Order: sequence, then structure tokens, then C-alpha cells
Amino acid sequence: METLCPVFMGERIWGDSVKNVCHLTTAHDWNDTRIFKKECISLSNSQLAVHLVAPGDIQMVQDGVHIHGVNFPSHNRLLRMMLMSWLVTKAAVNTKSDIYHFHDPELLPCALLLKGLGKKVIYDVHEDVPRQILSKSWIYKPMRKIVSRVFEMFEEWASRKFDAIIPATPTIADRFNKINNRVVCVNNYAILEDIPTDIDESCEKGIYVCYTGAISDIRGIRQMIEAIEHTSAKLLLAGAFSCPDLYKEVTATPGWDKVIYLGEITRDEVKEVMRRSVTGLVLYHPEPNHIYSQPTKMYEYMSMRIPLVVSDFSSWRKMADKYNCGICVNPFDICGIASAIQSYIDNPGIARDMGLNGRRAIEADFNWDNEEKKLLLVYEEILK
Repeated sequence: METLCPVFMGERIWGDSVKNVCHLTTAHDWNDTRIFKKECISLSNSQLAVHLVAPGDIQMVQDGVHIHGVNFPSHNRLLRMMLMSWLVTKAAVNTKSDIYHFHDPELLPCALLLKGLGKKVIYDVHEDVPRQILSKSWIYKPMRKIVSRVFEMFEEWASRKFDAIIPATPTIADRFNKINNRVVCVNNYAILEDIPTDIDESCEKGIYVCYTGAISDIRGIRQMIEAIEHTSAKLLLAGAFSCPDLYKEVTATPGWDKVIYLGEITRDEVKEVMRRSVTGLVLYHPEPNHIYSQPTKMYEYMSMRIPLVVSDFSSWRKMADKYNCGICVNPFDICGIASAIQSYIDNPGIARDMGLNGRRAIEADFNWDNEEKKLLLVYEEILK
């Protein structure tokens, strides 16, 4: 009896039996939004038997996804990258899957091994890693260009052998279109079902702005704190600092007394932070990997009906202008950042209207429903 998968354009037929697919990651938590909540659950809902191998002490089935945790008790970066990859791959092979879908560049050698075993392999490219390497503080600066180029050559050579490449942004897709015949950009857009429809507009927003996510120098933490000092606002800051020294340094700056640091919080708590905020900040520095990125937090702000204050990158400006949902600023211009924040506080009606514009853009264009169809099409082509 054939397994039917009701999705778009009628019914999709995977084949004569249930197909197993396995997602592998060494660098993300099992409940990562893109990997688990979007891709794995979408595939599970489409009548595939989905396995997810990820770091952690966990063995369970969640939302139809079989989660296999792998423990490796070491904080040494190089050791983790080398040994954790093999442990994750070993656990993945045990699932006896038809397709292996991996999410981290350190898994490239293991993915080549899986291809050598005759498996179907998908490379999910979250970041433009060669450009990302150029900003890695833990790599000796004079060596970064060499490391970046060597990795890029290896990544492109390996990617020619995979059954599909799934980049997270159009810019990354442009790189891989030249080297693989099946490249499908699956953007990291918001899940409509996760977006509250009953947002309480009476909630106090007058003095709060927010930033949620990883906290680092190149993501603008110093500029956020300095700018907030020159406004009547307070900054709701949620996430983990990239290193303890950075935390010590910024907490000693004058603007820190206007920061409410919440640490790492749950997704429901993140939504509450956004609900209380008059604007959301994304003040990334113009690093090579940032300029064409699509930060998830930007779409989450929009989905929660709050306008943006974002770095003045061409692609971000194009979106902000088209949908009238945010203000673009030079991420190093403290006065410009402060002025943008204060303009929302002083004009709550304009802030509300721009927030609604952002929400409409999410519902029309920037949502996971559209991206899910592209993901399922890739799987259909490979399984055929």
C-alpha cells in the first residue's frame, strides 16, 4: 500500500513504504528552530519517519520526530568538532535512513563517508562559512584569509557530490548554484502557527526596546548599550554572551544601568519580551557574513508587530523600504541609532502602523508555509 503525503497541489506519493530520513547536527540543540521546529516537523507531518541526531542527553519522540541525543563531555572546540562529528554520524547510520540531511560544516567529511556508503545526502547551509571565518576571533587573524579559502575549496568540492544543497539565504544559494544541479533556497522565515493573533496592544510599550539572540561585539552590543543611554528607553536584552570578558566589559559601561538583562530565556518568554517592546534591534556590524544574512530575529520582531531598527545593509534597506516596517541606520552611528529608537517612543502611532506593516509582510511573503513547499519538493525529487 502506498504512503500518501497530503501537501500542496494534491497528494504526494513517497513510495511503496515509509521512508526514513535523518537530520544530523553537532553545533545546534535538538530543538533548534530551523532544524527541529521547521524542517523535521514539516517532514514528519508529511508521513516520513524522521530521526534527529543532536548533542545532548536525550532519547525521546517529540512531535513525531525520533530524537537521538549524543553526549560528548568536552568544551575543547577542536576535539568537539572532530570526535563529536563521528559520534553523531555513527548514531545516524544506526537509523538506517534513506536520506541524511546535515546542518554543520564540520560534518562534511562524515557526509562524504555517507555518500561513499551509497546514501542520499543533503547539505543544509545555514551560514556563508568562508565569509564567517573572516570574523572568527579564535582564528589567528593573519591566517583567516588562508583558512577561509582552503575551507571554501573543500566545501565546494564536497558539495558537488551531494544530492541536494539547501541554503538558508539567496546569497548563499548563488554560490552553490555554480557547483550543484539541485540547489533550493529554503529561507528561515517565521512559522505562522507560532505567531500570536491576540497581541494585547494595551500592554505597556512606552519605554522598552529589545534585542534577543547571541550577544557579541560584531552583533552590536556595545553600540546598543551606548545608544540606549541617549534615549528615554530601557533595553530588554535576552541571550548568551559570546564570552565572559565581554559581559564584564559592557556591564561596566555607563549605559548598562538602562539595560534589563534577562539571560537565556524560553521561546515563550522571548515572545513576551517582544510583546512589551516598542521596537526590535538588529545592529550587526558589516562583516562579510552579515551583509546578506537573514537573521531570524528580524522576522520574529515583524511577526510580533514591532517595527525594526536595523543596520543599513542593502538587502535589509530594500525590505524595510518596500514594506515600510523599519528604520535603517549606520550600526556605528550612536546618535543615529538613538534617534531612531526615540522616534518610535515619541510617535507610538507611527510605531504601531509600521509594526502592523511588518506583520502583514510576514503573512504575505516571509512565512514558513511557502518555504515548507520547497523543502518537500526537494525530498520528493530525491526519493523518486
